[in-house]
Amino acid sequence: MHLVLVAILMVFCPAASADQATYDRLSLRELLDMDGAIARELHDRGVIRSGNMTGDLAEHIFATAHGWDLAARSQKGFDATDGNLRIQVKSRRVRSNASGYQLGAIRDLDSFDRLAVVIFDPGYRIRLAAILPADLVRREADFNAYTNSYRLIFRHHLLSQDGVEDVTETLRAVY
Repeated sequence: MHLVLVAILMVFCPAASADQATYDRLSLRELLDMDGAIARELHDRGVIRSGNMTGDLAEHIFATAHGWDLAARSQKGFDATDGNLRIQVKSRRVRSNASGYQLGAIRDLDSFDRLAVVIFDPGYRIRLAAILPADLVRREADFNAYTNSYRLIFRHHLLSQDGVEDVTETLRAVY
C-alpha cells in the first residue's frame, strides 16, 4: 500500500521522484495494481471521467484553467462549452520532441468552434498547449477515409497562425 501512495504522490507532485530500484522489485501484478489505484484516486478527485486518462486529464485542466463547463461524456463533437462556444479538446502524451504531434481522430469539423490542444510529456507534464479556431483546423486537417475522420498534426508553426492562443503557461499555472 505504501508504494501506491508513493505512485499517487508522483502523479500529483512532478518534483517527487522514486527510486527506479523500487519499481524493479515489483511484479507485473503489483505495477498494474498501482495503476488501478492511481486511476481510482483520479476518478474520485473528478479528474477521470472515462477510460481515457490522457484525454480526461486534458479536459479537466482546460476546464479548470478557463472556467469552461465540461459537456456530458456522451456528447458528440465537443467536450466543453464557454458560453455559446463549443470546444473540442485533444491531447497527446509523447515520448520525444517531434516536429509534429498527431492528435486523435476528429469526426466532425463542424461540431466545435475552438480546438483546445495539450501535449504532455511522459510524466504528464505540459509540454505545450494552445487553442485554435475551428476554421484553421478545417484548413489544416486531412481526411482519412479508412477511419472516416479528420487528422490534425499539431506542428509548432500553428502557434503563429492568426487566432491561435498559446495557453501553455496558463495551463501550467493550474496544474
